[in-house]
Amino acid sequence: MTDQSQVERRGVIKRPTASFLFSLAAGIATVAYSTGLANYTQYYFITTVLVQNSFIIGLVTIFVGALTYVRPDEHSVWSLVMVSMGISELVLVTSTSLTIPFLEISPIGPAAGILALISGFLGLIFKPGIIRFATS
Repeated sequence: MTDQSQVERRGVIKRPTASFLFSLAAGIATVAYSTGLANYTQYYFITTVLVQNSFIIGLVTIFVGALTYVRPDEHSVWSLVMVSMGISELVLVTSTSLTIPFLEISPIGPAAGILALISGFLGLIFKPGIIRFATS
């Protein structure tokens, strides 16, 4: 059986591409935010915690976004994890940044949390399916 006939028989699986792209942007923004705060770690201990946690959340956000894309049949589980990651990033950035005096917070941190929330919600409304090709 040729490759063309196998594709015609199986079809193409729909994947949550928009959710994946938003999660990728959120993960990159979170890692960039934590990297930008690295020079404050010598002055404030709480910044060290913020940098480490934001970096880990950024990496997990990228990983969960990839799992959402690779396993579209489990999109609800991974999207709920993504929503929780977005909420935790927003809470972490807003609550911890208020404890550091004279720290100019980059808007990348809250934007990363919002992007992760959007990614999670897009994954939740995604409808998986298979696109079948018309056979002649």
